[in-house]
Amino acid sequence: MPILGTRGGASARGFGFGKAAFKFMIATGGSIATSGDFKIHTFTSSSTFTVTQEYTDPTVYPVQVLIVAGGGGGGDGGGNGGAGGAGGYLQGTFTNLTSGSYPVSIGNGGNTNNNSNGPGQAGSNSTFNGATAKGGGRGGGGGQTGGPGGAGGSGGGGARAGGGSKNQSPSAGLTGYGNNGGTGFSNTLSGGGGGAGGAGGHGNGGNGRSWPGNSTTYAGGGGGSRQSGPGPGSGGSGGGGPGAPGIGGAPGNGTNGRGGGAGGACDSPSGSSGGSGVVIVKYRFQ
Repeated sequence: MPILGTRGGASARGFGFGKAAFKFMIATGGSIATSGDFKIHTFTSSSTFTVTQEYTDPTVYPVQVLIVAGGGGGGDGGGNGGAGGAGGYLQGTFTNLTSGSYPVSIGNGGNTNNNSNGPGQAGSNSTFNGATAKGGGRGGGGGQTGGPGGAGGSGGGGARAGGGSKNQSPSAGLTGYGNNGGTGFSNTLSGGGGGAGGAGGHGNGGNGRSWPGNSTTYAGGGGGSRQSGPGPGSGGSGGGGPGAPGIGGAPGNGTNGRGGGAGGACDSPSGSSGGSGVVIVKYRFQ
């Protein structure tokens, strides 16, 4: 089998299958870029990927896919709310994309419940061709007792309690990535949200992952908030937002199009939201 990403195997002119020349894929949908012999379709809002010409043999050049869900919203409260977990991360290949239309659903990031001592909202799922990346877990709510982080693609950080568990699993043949959220303690730092590449800590969010062949990092966890002390938690690489730096400080939002978790809030009037997800489809067209 030819190595994906090289010029070995079929040439741009095609090769024979009996009397018929090999046909490459032709498709529409999303924002389309060209990189060498490959087309890359990026979806940052829900739409449709349409295959107008399928491969003669789809097993020769499997279609590469990345699916990231929306990140979780941060918790809020006077007792440093926990950070949102990153959206679930799926990567792999499909060999079943024949001619036809394939709906793409992009998950939104969850919001925070600002000034309410309540937990954030979980992110929404992203789906494509039967695969589901699960929304990031919500950050735990603050207050005198504090709450745990919520489960999600990656788990949300706890306020004064444990982090949420990751629940991203393989889906439709794609490999799933996610990690647990971190634990928050007392009135210092809340837990960071889990990321696709690492767990959330006591403060900092877990790092995300970069898709092979793409230098951009996706699905980083949000940073925990700090009620008092030197500084808040940092968001993980891959779009995680930083936590609020003290009571009333502004936490950072997760980055849209990368599924980052929101930073934890601390009686923050503005609150914070997780970043929306993304679907990327890459295939050889010549």
